[in-house]
Amino acid sequence: MSSTQDLWLGKPDERERFLVVKPDRLTRICAALLKATGASEEVHAVATGCVNANLAGHDSHGVIAILGYIDSTKAGDILRGAEWTIVRESSTTAVIDGHWVFAFHVNTKAMGLAIEKAKTANVAACTVFNQSYVGRLAAHPLMAATAGMIGLAIADSGRSPKYVAPFGRREARLGTNPISIAVPSNLEASFLLDMATSAVAAGKLELAIARGEKIPKGWLIDAEGCAQPTPRSYRKGGVLPATRRHQGLQAQRPRSNRGTVPRPADRPWFPIQPSGGGISAALSLCSL
Repeated sequence: MSSTQDLWLGKPDERERFLVVKPDRLTRICAALLKATGASEEVHAVATGCVNANLAGHDSHGVIAILGYIDSTKAGDILRGAEWTIVRESSTTAVIDGHWVFAFHVNTKAMGLAIEKAKTANVAACTVFNQSYVGRLAAHPLMAATAGMIGLAIADSGRSPKYVAPFGRREARLGTNPISIAVPSNLEASFLLDMATSAVAAGKLELAIARGEKIPKGWLIDAEGCAQPTPRSYRKGGVLPATRRHQGLQAQRPRSNRGTVPRPADRPWFPIQPSGGGISAALSLCSL
């Protein structure tokens, strides 16, 4: 039985439920667990990304994901010791083969590369294919916002299991396919959109299972197409598609301190490789 499946066995022990661990120590623990699978330099980026997700309040994409990373590594879905490579590059773009390494690691490198290119060209985009679970997508566009740029990241589910049932269907056929955009602001924090294109991210269902919690109506259907209030059967049915997420997309028109961000609907999306891919893009506000 896998580590993730252990969460399905029953209610969590209330005495152990709220054990408090400081972020630095928790990062070291997560890195050590990943390193024990044979991974090397990428473990720190992945561990830091998971802990930062917890600190941001997204426990669904936090250290709970470490169990899934370990299982995926054992199953061969994440390759240890492989090196990501740039297969095609221009002054404003790059196509990166992730070689199925930890996706959080390679996407951090991809956004870093896009930011460096945008410093001279004002806009840049990098696409990654052959990659695993990307984690909390918002971490990458926030890198661009910290650099004073608009950041965009999108991802598909690649060869990962499909959890989203198309409209009118009872079986999962689609991924949650998240979108995230960050825009610098003269307020206390950057504007950030971070959303799945489904009613809920799969990680939040795993979190509800781990905590023994019920879920709101409208998130999930069972194998018969009926509304399901418990998350335990989501792999037998499907997560419902998004209904009101377009409101988040329309919120992408905020005024920053130096320009206006156009909606994605005003521009065509870049094509994505079907083998587990995503796009990281950076846009310098100086170009607006």
